[in-house]
Amino acid sequence: MDKSILYDIPKLNKHFKLNGDLRLELFHIDHARDIEVGPFEQKFYDGFDDYPALLASMADMGLAYSILKNEKVYGSFGLIHMWHGVAEGWMVPSIHISKIKVPFYRIGKQLFDLWIAEWRLVRLCVSVHSGNVRADKWIKKMQFTQEGVLKSFGPSDFADYKMFSRITKRSLHELP
Repeated sequence: MDKSILYDIPKLNKHFKLNGDLRLELFHIDHARDIEVGPFEQKFYDGFDDYPALLASMADMGLAYSILKNEKVYGSFGLIHMWHGVAEGWMVPSIHISKIKVPFYRIGKQLFDLWIAEWRLVRLCVSVHSGNVRADKWIKKMQFTQEGVLKSFGPSDFADYKMFSRITKRSLHELP
């Protein structure tokens, strides 16, 4: 994986036209501790002994960011590089994410595109709680397609989750 703009936070913020009030930072475990989450995300905090530490481990397996506005965490998200050409995404939005809906949409869309191009991904997948209508709508706007349902998958409630993916037209033969 090339150490490009994805790893250069000042360049990334400049690319997205973000200023000091609204900015991306590399994910830090304190972001996961400070964020105010809604009921779907709370299930993960309830379902693990130390969910922030799990997120930090996931960030170490790939790359993760947090979006902050006026020092308040509005969301953390990242990708885990699974194997050659495949990554899995994760996101923990704040209950306040709708206050930055337009920039968050723009940043999300462009970041997915950058990750796919720079990590040379063939497949990028995510899972969404089957009852989370807002997340379902958002991930579809990010050009993901539902593939199926993960039955009894939830960490504390064994809820069903929908599996979504973005598949590129690139073949494995085109990968380095």
